[in-house]
Amino acid sequence: MVVDYKSSDKTKEIARKIGVRLINENRPGRAIARQRGVNDAKGEILAFTEADCILNPYWIQSIADHFKNNPSVIGVTGIYSFYNSTRGMNLIAVIFLNFTVYFYRIVLGNHSLRGTNFAVRRLVFKKISGFNQNVAPCDDVDLGMRLRKYGPIHFLPAMKIMTSDRRIRGRLLNFLIEFFTTYIRVFILKKRGFDKSFAIIR
Repeated sequence: MVVDYKSSDKTKEIARKIGVRLINENRPGRAIARQRGVNDAKGEILAFTEADCILNPYWIQSIADHFKNNPSVIGVTGIYSFYNSTRGMNLIAVIFLNFTVYFYRIVLGNHSLRGTNFAVRRLVFKKISGFNQNVAPCDDVDLGMRLRKYGPIHFLPAMKIMTSDRRIRGRLLNFLIEFFTTYIRVFILKKRGFDKSFAIIR
C-alpha cells in the first residue's frame, strides 16, 4: 500500500505499474499519511517504511517470523544505511544510529521505533488510538513511547534497509541541530504542533 501526498515524481505511476494499492492523501504530514494507511489496511501486522527507502528481500518475512516466534513482542524496528552517499557519511550514520538504538533502550527501557523502518501489532496500535499528529516530526518516537507499556519492542538486525541521505547531504550540522532541538521541544518541553524549524525536504 502506498499513501501519496501530492508527489511530483513518478510515485503514482510506479505504484500503479507494480499493482500496489494507491491512496491519495491531500493533507500534509507524515503522521497523517501513516494513519491514513492504517485506516485502510487489513492486516494484523502494520509495517511502515518511506518512499526513499530500499527494503531487503527478506524484510517482510523477517518481521512476520519475529512476531510469530515472539508472541509478547508488540513492535520491531531496524536500522539503515545510505545507498547514495560516501563511505564517511555511512560511517557517521552507523555510529549515530547505533548510539540512538541503545540510548533509547537505556533511557526508555525499550527500543524506540524508527520511522523509516518499523512494524507493530494492530491490536496494540488501536489501544493507543494510533499516531499522534501533534508531535511531528517525532511521531515515530512518540508512538514507541506510548506503545512500550503494552510490551517489548525489539531491535531486529534482519530488518536493515537502505535509504537516501537527502536530509543530511550538505547539511549535517543543520540536521543534528534540528534533531536535538525538536526532541527537546517535544519530549522535554512538552510542546505540541509541527516544529517549523525542522526543514521539509522532499
